Amino acid sequence: MNKMTTYERLTKVFTKVMEDDADLSKLAPEADLFKDLELNSIGLLYMAIAIEEEFGISFKNEDINTFRTVQDVVNYLDNNK
Repeated sequence: MNKMTTYERLTKVFTKVMEDDADLSKLAPEADLFKDLELNSIGLLYMAIAIEEEFGISFKNEDINTFRTVQDVVNYLDNNK
């Protein structure tokens, strides 16, 4: 059985949490969370909660505020397993 990569698991979370009208075609490692994926601060909070549940981690508020791209989140998750 193949293990899903961090990016694949994160994509699953984004797909589950993002609004139905969100453009998931823009979901890529280099995608800007705010400009490309149109997250606002509330959306980022919901996303953080879903990521915490999926990955079994807890974010610090100051860490969440450093995320700008999908890859930033992947890097954080890979470095804080």
